[in-house]
Amino acid sequence: MSTYTFSTWMYANLLYPLVFFFFIGGRLDDVSSGLAFLFPFLFFTILLSLPSLLLSYILMQGIIVLRASADVKFIGWLLSAPVVVIANFIIICFLIFREDIVSSNFWPIVNPAMIAVAVVILLRYKSFYTALNNLTDNQLSKEGEPS
Repeated sequence: MSTYTFSTWMYANLLYPLVFFFFIGGRLDDVSSGLAFLFPFLFFTILLSLPSLLLSYILMQGIIVLRASADVKFIGWLLSAPVVVIANFIIICFLIFREDIVSSNFWPIVNPAMIAVAVVILLRYKSFYTALNNLTDNQLSKEGEPS
């Protein structure tokens, strides 16, 4: 599941600039002028979202051990991943920027990230089930081996 978590985090980081661009009112004819800022924006997005990768690994470990169906685990992941985005923003604001997190600038930055995460998770639902099934198959094969 760590590969699934990492790739979901990476895809969400790649989608975030596009969602952010349209969230702040960008138009398609503005895209070419925004390309100059894409790579620095991506670099800082990936760098500043590293805490969410760690939080996602921890969260996924908790979701894996739940005694629930795969569908419930997927819904749990879908609903809790945006909370990780909020937690990441709070951590970054506290550690780096030392800013008050309750401000008017909070949601225009966080909402596109939550949308990007949710879209990536929904688009990758088959990967979630495949990774979960592979994990379950590996656990079953290890339990069946003699010690």
